Amino acid sequence: MVADQHRFTLTGIASSPGIVSGRAVVLTEKPVEVNPEKIKPENVEKEIANFTYAIARLKKDLEKQASNIGERLGAEYARLFEAQAMIVDDQVINGKVIELIRKECQTAAYIYYNQVQQVIDQLSKSNDAYLRERVLDISSVRNRLIEILQGAKKAFVKDIEGPIVVIARYLNPGDLLGFSLKRKVGFALGLGGVTSHTSLLAKSLNLPTVVGFGLDVDRVKSGDRVILDAYSGRLLVNPDVKTVNFYRDRQSLSAELTRKFQQECHKPAVTKDRHRIRILNNIELPSEASRVIYSGADGIGLFRTEYLFLRDTAFPNCEKQFRIYRQILEKMGNKPVVIRTFDLGGDKFVGSTGKAVDPNPFLGWRAIRFCLDRPDIFKDQLKALLRASFYGNLEIMLPMISNFEELSATKQLIKECREELAADKIKTKPDIPLGIMIEIPSAALIANHLAKEADFFSLGTNDLVQYTLAVDRTNEMLGHLYQTYHPAVLQLIEKTINSGHRYKRKVAICGEMGADPYGIILLVGLGIDELSVNFQSTGLVKSIVRQIDFRRAKLIAKACCKKSTAKEVEDLLDAKIEEYWPKLVPVIKFIKGINHAG
Repeated sequence: MVADQHRFTLTGIASSPGIVSGRAVVLTEKPVEVNPEKIKPENVEKEIANFTYAIARLKKDLEKQASNIGERLGAEYARLFEAQAMIVDDQVINGKVIELIRKECQTAAYIYYNQVQQVIDQLSKSNDAYLRERVLDISSVRNRLIEILQGAKKAFVKDIEGPIVVIARYLNPGDLLGFSLKRKVGFALGLGGVTSHTSLLAKSLNLPTVVGFGLDVDRVKSGDRVILDAYSGRLLVNPDVKTVNFYRDRQSLSAELTRKFQQECHKPAVTKDRHRIRILNNIELPSEASRVIYSGADGIGLFRTEYLFLRDTAFPNCEKQFRIYRQILEKMGNKPVVIRTFDLGGDKFVGSTGKAVDPNPFLGWRAIRFCLDRPDIFKDQLKALLRASFYGNLEIMLPMISNFEELSATKQLIKECREELAADKIKTKPDIPLGIMIEIPSAALIANHLAKEADFFSLGTNDLVQYTLAVDRTNEMLGHLYQTYHPAVLQLIEKTINSGHRYKRKVAICGEMGADPYGIILLVGLGIDELSVNFQSTGLVKSIVRQIDFRRAKLIAKACCKKSTAKEVEDLLDAKIEEYWPKLVPVIKFIKGINHAG
């Protein structure tokens, strides 16, 4: 029997849904320690040879992982490991290490650690969340190399039988992919937000994940019996028999709901009073287009082109981008494909040609601001999109528009791109819808003016909540203040939809709110035309839309916009759902984790 003092529950942020019951595998137990150690002059060349061998071995291991991942999941996923292999093979750092081994007669481990630490210290000065991810990526590679140099042997996951939950302060996307080959695995992470690259990738791979536990993950020990509830955001450590039985039933219900949602995914999303909502999917990688078709979605509502930086920090040229966009469009046929232009900065990498340090990246040089300041880069992307448009139903979307001038300037650049392509005898499709993301309050407030020039709107609720409430969505300490259903947010959404419809523009949503049961009901009631969600959520969204009626949803949404707090909004939703659609109550309680043990 486990002692009560070692039985506890941690609460984080549900990132990718699912339940895993098994043993904990902790990756945060002991940091790498490297102390200065002199070597004899006659052993210098041997030390250099050992260092060269370690580099070659780790590079080979990473390339093998890339090959295995590529065969199972596709080339785009393999690039994450190829990127780590490139870090290992950095000739500048490695050459400096060899030089210093000869000069200082210190061990390769000590010198390599210090050289890489200088790079980490420089990158750590940035507040950019993506650069923080790169720091951890580099640190992970460094630690693996030092373990080889020191001959350290680690306990491998294969030593633990059955399902596992990986416990770590942080996992970069490459590490997550490495574990994803396990049949049953979940992830409990100290850092990260629901829209971090690692979280989005976990959703893409159907890997149950909870983030934002903070330093509490250090309380968990390898081998602990754990239950990860990635619906409600809980990690139960050494649960009692009652809790284990509760979650056994909960897993059965999860399987039942999954089957139900799969049955719904190929049906139209039509309310009981015949109001149609189009359901599209958000994707990270080109290979996911096939999964969109399988999911039953009406198209792609958001392709995040930042994926192009998974391997290269340099900006991809026009030809490379053209091939990728064409591949997606051809795969989707006549279904709409909304491709968002580069959204770099903030929680995304700004690229090697951008600024390494931005004092406030979420409010700084990112997205459309960066692109308009670098027309050479932006025009390459726009030309690639214009060329690819012939191969499918393309719509172009601009991120982080905050004023009318940014939209006008982009339209002028598109005109220039068309003229330059025409001069090279390259034809372009004449009518390509150009839309904008509404994710900044200023854009929502002038949506009536923007609708005159934009062909469609797409609400980016993740950032809209962040900017409206002045809450960093990647900061786990502020999780309680990140309130999706704050009345101020709802009023901005309502204004945006009304403004778009006034000019007969479609209004979509591509944020996390679109896959939340409360959000679905509110957005339908506010008059949204399209919901773009992760493809795993297609069946859930369609199921909820098909069980509600538009007339009552409008009444609920109107009343919620008049409330003064997010709690009042959620209380009203709970009451009205129970009154109007009682069959939805157990489903919503399950998904939101309202009924729980422990």
